[in-house]
Amino acid sequence: MHRGKIVIALLLIVVILPGGAARADCKDEVRELRREINDDRDKYTQKACAKAQKELVAAQAQVASPIKCREHLHKARRTLRGGKD
Repeated sequence: MHRGKIVIALLLIVVILPGGAARADCKDEVRELRREINDDRDKYTQKACAKAQKELVAAQAQVASPIKCREHLHKARRTLRGGKD
């Protein structure tokens, strides 16, 4: 009986840890893209920067859902690519 509890605990760890790592990755990517926008502000139009920042706010709000967070990150990057000076 004790062995069954250990197996369940290990399975829970395996399931939970990757989700936490994905959230951390997305959060880090949001931070990196914000830094890139601030460092290279003259590289993009003001409108593109504003739209990308909105997407980053949405991405950060979705950090618990890595797929949605990445969707917003993708939209932010696409906006920046389309708004280069």
